[in-house]
Amino acid sequence: MEAFEQSISQWHTSLKKATDFDSWGQLVEAENEYERLIKNIKLNANKVEKKFQMKILQKVVVCIRARLSVLRNEEKKLELPLEDMKRLIPILKDLLTIQPQDFPEDLNQRITKQELPDLFVEIDDALEDCGGRSYRTKCGEYQLHQKYSTLLPKLTPESGKHYISVRIMKMGLKDAGSLIDPFIQVTCKDDIGVDLCAAQSTPTPSLQDELYLYFNVDVELQLPLEHFPQGSAVFFQLFHYKEKRRRTKAKCFGFMDVDELKTGQCVIEIYKKSGNIPKRKKLELVTSRPLFIHLALDVTKVS
Repeated sequence: MEAFEQSISQWHTSLKKATDFDSWGQLVEAENEYERLIKNIKLNANKVEKKFQMKILQKVVVCIRARLSVLRNEEKKLELPLEDMKRLIPILKDLLTIQPQDFPEDLNQRITKQELPDLFVEIDDALEDCGGRSYRTKCGEYQLHQKYSTLLPKLTPESGKHYISVRIMKMGLKDAGSLIDPFIQVTCKDDIGVDLCAAQSTPTPSLQDELYLYFNVDVELQLPLEHFPQGSAVFFQLFHYKEKRRRTKAKCFGFMDVDELKTGQCVIEIYKKSGNIPKRKKLELVTSRPLFIHLALDVTKVS
């Protein structure tokens, strides 16, 4: 419930920000914020517990898209003035406590002629190339698909070798709640930055709030510990979708030197990106707050 409340707060703030830009005539900023809100709703729609709340969110998305069509001078299925968008602000703010009949009736009648979007199975054009999609479980419940995930299985064990499993629990960032489709790419590199084995990407977070991205996934490193040369390291680089550029970009990274790869929990610092290839030179912390990547390592020797 707490995670859902945080999402509602983000949605309300985002809609208020978008309508402010809209009323000030800052149309590019308004478009970006409306689009960001749609993506945020879709990313966190699996937290919705009641069917009528989901129905309200679907109607809100229809309204946002209609307003985007107005701003872009596109052919309109639904004419939606700014004043109607502002009426949705308290609806999002009170989503936990409102009832179905609290949605504006006149607006509801206009929306009923529109096809409501399925927030779980839609794929944004901007994300299609990344393979982002959703699926329905056998129980009829919706869950977000593991977008971008390229996780690999454990290596075939060899006697006498040590194998490393890394659980990425969470990552702390001051703007975690505003990131769109973040994921972590894990790479193993030698001291000059050459990849030692296949890179792997996590799914998008299972939970996302204002300060943390919760992944809780296991990454099986594709190299026994004995094959890591001196000076090598494991890198954890965060990527996220940038709306203005319509592409996925690196944001920051952390790393562990080979001699730090030991069984147990640990936290590692987060540094500002240094291009798409992380480097260990001229490191600069991404934030002054004590936020880290939280990991749990399991180094197992095969007898």
